[in-house]
Amino acid sequence: MGFQSAPECAEAVIRFTVNSQIWKNVLNFRHTGGYGTEQIADLATVVSTWVGAQMKVQLPSSAVYLDTLVRGLEFENDITYLSTAGTGVGGNNSAAQPLNCAICITHRSALTGRSARGRTYWAPIPESALGSVVTVIDAYAVALADGFNALRPIVEAEGWRFVILSRYANKAKRLEAVTFDVISSVRRDTLIDSQRGRLANN
Repeated sequence: MGFQSAPECAEAVIRFTVNSQIWKNVLNFRHTGGYGTEQIADLATVVSTWVGAQMKVQLPSSAVYLDTLVRGLEFENDITYLSTAGTGVGGNNSAAQPLNCAICITHRSALTGRSARGRTYWAPIPESALGSVVTVIDAYAVALADGFNALRPIVEAEGWRFVILSRYANKAKRLEAVTFDVISSVRRDTLIDSQRGRLANN
């Protein structure tokens, strides 16, 4: 697949591990007017610090937040920066559910259409957050959404915007990726979703 530019954009690859298995969540951001090394480093630091302060507490203690790697998406050979601010073990002292069991947090923009919505599948779920064998308690899902809502003003203070990155339209690859600003993050429901790619040995 050929390179596709995402002008003024960067991605933050957030890495975790549990039971020797590594998984990632990827979030996208845009810096109006472009970015340089300083802006990429600032984004990595604030996102990594946010994970440590807002999201690590939602992880079971058997999970470890490892690092956040930010890389520019405008050019094929672009700037990167790795931050380990806020890293460490999860703050919930209960057993972890399998990694393929996740809660879906939906990121909404001000526009309609599938391209203008984003999702993050958060795992692992701590046993204490279970409401049943197929659900989590609502307070846990709300706390995750609140954590993502806290991210927007943090990155905006550094000149970045939390965005949904769209690379395809009607199943066709765009010439350049386009973005939609995230205006809110919400729990879709309390049902446990499946991420089969996170199953062990996949």
